[in-house]
Amino acid sequence: GTLSDPNEIVVFDWEYCNRGRGLIDVSMFILDTFQPQERRKYEMDLLGVYHSTLKGKGIENYSFDECVKDYRFAMWDNFALWVVGGGVCDYGGGY
Repeated sequence: GTLSDPNEIVVFDWEYCNRGRGLIDVSMFILDTFQPQERRKYEMDLLGVYHSTLKGKGIENYSFDECVKDYRFAMWDNFALWVVGGGVCDYGGGY
């Protein structure tokens, strides 16, 4: 789109620049934002907003069930990232 609206927010996320499921970023946001009980309370509503936004932008042939499945795979991807990342950290405390 264009930046014709001065109040429009545009975000570029270059932290993990790769090709993959869009739900990776959604799941990372939800994991980083909410405690587990809050996450369980809000995640399906947030996924509904995400999915309806995709539909509103012309994405067709992508059901909400597929969106939820991709979200669950993305949650495992993020979990693996933390396990692998944590495995190479030095927890000895020495600086």
